[in-house]
Amino acid sequence: MNRRVFSIIISRVFDFYIVVPLIAILLIYRYNLKFNFLDIFLLIGIPILFFISFVIYESFKKGIKNIDFDLEDGKKTRLISIIFILLWLIFLLGILVYKHYNIYFIYVLFMFILILFFAFLITFIWKISFHAIMITSLLCLSIMIGNRYLMIFFIIVLPFIFYSRYTLKKHTIAQLIGGSLLVFLLFISFLIFHLIVLK
Repeated sequence: MNRRVFSIIISRVFDFYIVVPLIAILLIYRYNLKFNFLDIFLLIGIPILFFISFVIYESFKKGIKNIDFDLEDGKKTRLISIIFILLWLIFLLGILVYKHYNIYFIYVLFMFILILFFAFLITFIWKISFHAIMITSLLCLSIMIGNRYLMIFFIIVLPFIFYSRYTLKKHTIAQLIGGSLLVFLLFISFLIFHLIVLK
């Protein structure tokens, strides 16, 4: 297997369409939450529909053989995608608050919304790495739920994400570090808020 093929596989396995449902499943498992069909659709179904819509759009635009599953380099396309994701998460947050779900689940979702909001602002001036944001979010989540095996796994995976995105020339090292740094700073801020305000 050559470097490019390996990098494409890593990029696809740890893409938004897989990572976001994985975050939802980890939270459901950790807090023993009970969800009905509509809840599951909102958490997992919408990212899958987003992925299907993206594939259909790309196949019409470029042809099936030339589909690039990454967000296009154009600022406008990336911003529109982030807006869609943010609106979905905010809508989901409102439902969870209304239905009085586990408060920690709501806090984690709110933190993830903040991460994407700051990423949205940064995207106006800089192409921050969303793969780095997603995998670092999973690492921080594994720390929050206290699962050391997942934590070790994502620590190992993170350098491979950096390698794959850099090899595919999708991001610079600075853009990759910036994505992870954004998550870590907000995660630390969240922990400080939790310790000072909620305790």
